[in-house]
Amino acid sequence: MPTHYGFKVTSKVDRLQRDYQRLLESGPPQSARRRAERVDRYPVPRLTSGLTRQAQEVVQRMDQRGAWVERGELRRAGEGEVNEIIETRDFIENVEVLSRFIAASPSDESAATR
Repeated sequence: MPTHYGFKVTSKVDRLQRDYQRLLESGPPQSARRRAERVDRYPVPRLTSGLTRQAQEVVQRMDQRGAWVERGELRRAGEGEVNEIIETRDFIENVEVLSRFIAASPSDESAATR
């Protein structure tokens, strides 16, 4: 097994689609409903021009696969060997920006009721 996360794995899309359909039909389990109740206690971020700009910049930095890569060295990859890598810190920050943007954006459901 490789010692880093930069390797490809097989797709589980078929299984995920089946699970998704099953959950749509049956609804979330009780534990998920309890988690959702806890999440509802947090304030929803405001959709500002700054947040929108940040989200656009994050998306524009993605490569053609949708990954945020940069040139760098992997520990154990060989001394001085430069590769395309995904920095965990950058990944987390980018996902946080996109999460705030999605949470602040009106949902289709709320837009339809206005």
